[in-house]
Amino acid sequence: MNAPNKYPSETLKLWGKAKQLREQYYANYAKAKDNGGLRWSGSAWALDALPAGLGEATSIR
Repeated sequence: MNAPNKYPSETLKLWGKAKQLREQYYANYAKAKDNGGLRWSGSAWALDALPAGLGEATSIR
């Protein structure tokens, strides 16, 4: 049984860019130590502002 399509929809136009940014994030994370940085990962409940006080090494390049 097919329900009528009440609302028009389309694919996400920025999906390719989102995938590219996510891939770059994980590549930077994997190479952080080699680039003289620190690895930092958090979750929705993490206090990400705390490591910002450690200096520039915590930023993603």
